[in-house]
Amino acid sequence: MNTLSEAGVQVVLITDACRSGKLAGTDNGGTKATAAALAQQFANEIKILSCQPEEYSLEGRQWGGGRGVFSYHLVDALTGMADGNADGLVSLMETARYLEDRVPADTDPHQQIPMTVGSRGAVLASVLPEALADLQKRKQAPTLEAIDAKGFEDLVLAKADSSVQRLYAAFTAALERGELLAPRGACANDFYLQLLPKPGIEKLKGLMTRNLAAALQDEAQVVINQILRTDPQIVDDAFSPVARYDHLPAYLSRAAALLGEQHYMWRFLKAREYYFSAKTCRKENYPELTPDSLLNLALARLDTALLFDDEAAYAWFEKGYLLFWSGGQAKTFLEYFEKASMLSDEWLMARYYVGRTLTTFESEVEKGVAILQQVLAKDSLFLPAYREIGFITDDKIWFEAYVLKMQEYERVHPGKLPAIYYNYLGSCLMGLQRNEEAVPALLQGAKLSNDQLPQIYINLGRAYRALERYEDAEKAYRKGIELSPLVWQWQMEIATLLILHSKAPVDSIKPYFVQIVQLKPADDSGWFMLTCFFLKNGQLDSAENTLRQWLTYSPENNEPHLLLAHTYKLAGKYDEARKALQKALIDCGEDPASNCEFDKLIAFKALGITDSFDLLQRRVQEAIQAPAFYNSFLIVVYAFNDQNSDALACFENSFQQGGKLTDPTLTYALLHPATYSLQQTPEFKALVKKYFPDKVKD
Repeated sequence: MNTLSEAGVQVVLITDACRSGKLAGTDNGGTKATAAALAQQFANEIKILSCQPEEYSLEGRQWGGGRGVFSYHLVDALTGMADGNADGLVSLMETARYLEDRVPADTDPHQQIPMTVGSRGAVLASVLPEALADLQKRKQAPTLEAIDAKGFEDLVLAKADSSVQRLYAAFTAALERGELLAPRGACANDFYLQLLPKPGIEKLKGLMTRNLAAALQDEAQVVINQILRTDPQIVDDAFSPVARYDHLPAYLSRAAALLGEQHYMWRFLKAREYYFSAKTCRKENYPELTPDSLLNLALARLDTALLFDDEAAYAWFEKGYLLFWSGGQAKTFLEYFEKASMLSDEWLMARYYVGRTLTTFESEVEKGVAILQQVLAKDSLFLPAYREIGFITDDKIWFEAYVLKMQEYERVHPGKLPAIYYNYLGSCLMGLQRNEEAVPALLQGAKLSNDQLPQIYINLGRAYRALERYEDAEKAYRKGIELSPLVWQWQMEIATLLILHSKAPVDSIKPYFVQIVQLKPADDSGWFMLTCFFLKNGQLDSAENTLRQWLTYSPENNEPHLLLAHTYKLAGKYDEARKALQKALIDCGEDPASNCEFDKLIAFKALGITDSFDLLQRRVQEAIQAPAFYNSFLIVVYAFNDQNSDALACFENSFQQGGKLTDPTLTYALLHPATYSLQQTPEFKALVKKYFPDKVKD
């Protein structure tokens, strides 16, 4: 080098050498002499060295798959990442600044500071815009991995006491076994704390700290990577209250403490700590908290995670997911799903939930279906999308496609079908009216999930109910709600089942109705069900109080007034009943073309306004395309007005058309308090026995 420099040749020397290597003269100071010589400056020489004399260069998988950290960042710098003034040229000064920013941060708490020698204004590279753009596109979020510096360790430990060598060996062995914070006295963290004050290994302490922190956060990093790839096995975890990650918050907290707030990974570690901490918000961990308190605690922890890293797509998704399944505002959780999808545009799970949520808005159904189809275009084996499109479009071809694709999935990934896919298989089979086949599919999913997926039990309850196995349905629903008590729609389903088909004691049924109202106070159906419960059990005062509470949440709704009229009639308060009917009619307005037609049918009929009733009845019948649906409401109108023979005729008409007691079109009539007394009459029981002889005992 000196010869070339003295001859006027410009020399550029770049070295990325680990000083722990067995260089000639290591035992008598040759390593230091070599480093000192490299640091000297001669004419026309530019030197870019990976570290200072007395330091050691690191390499590892996180830098380009297994390169030196210095070389990794140097290539980025020369490609154009170091071009601070954007003039298309990379100078030695720009390169030095870039390396001094990146390399020490990446190797912290181990110390490695690159060196540059030569004219600071010398141009090292010209920037190719296409290459720079491609590099910027490929840049990934920062990671932290352990460093294998065996030669470096050997060099330092060779001069250490034998007891220190044994303790260090125990530390590295515990790291390899994954015994990080336990068992006490024999885990990597405990060995690390014992090694810290030991003399003679000062240069290893940064490496020890880094490797322990890397091991502590490694599992969390792997899980998040799998989540963002929509790994099917991780999809199961998204749907179930799993305990397998409960140890991760403590691991991540310790990793963050080891590295300190100045480390580039600190805020990412804290974000993940609070994310996994949110997943621990379950009843078994916090038995004193109510379900809604647990939800709020989880949401608060996710908010904290996002304070540390507001680009954590997985945390935005988790917020949306919790609100999606607990009855939150659709616009809110849609915003969270869209945020997650924007931050990780290849994440299929996030896009799937964007599409699924959009389909809940009447004006956005087509857009939602289009997004779900885009998900399938990216991965035809992302099975949940088939099931969702089938239910939205009511096109059974999608259910059939799901069944076929699941068979294909089993061929491609034998033995690796996740439990949630069995849940959707059962759901699709039910959509195809193959309820007998749905039950074993759902039971298989329950087995695979270790009985932890609530959706499976809800679908199992639906399948059993369709098969009229009501006791089995009740057990399945109870299990699903036990696992996920905040989904008010599921509470509604079991409440409907119990009030229609169960012989359970009254006191065991009431909590479900109360929970529905607490979970979704602005939803009319919950108040309606609670009112039905009280009226069916003759608790008129409780029914009246419930109806008045309902009106505070839904003052524009006239159905509470109609049910008040019915309640007053049962109590013999006929004047109050008539006033309630008139109030309902005033709220609706006299125009038969206005809203709440069925409620007006009841009010007009009960008040004897026959002309308006006849006109309204004709208009309503013309407007309703589903005769069975209209027939169900007409049963309530007749029963409300004590026209039992007409109501029974409507029931028989439904049965003659193939209707069953379990049909959704008849559920409203069977649940409505106006029909309770009718259902107890010999005529109704005779009608049921006529059409469903196996359902009535002599």
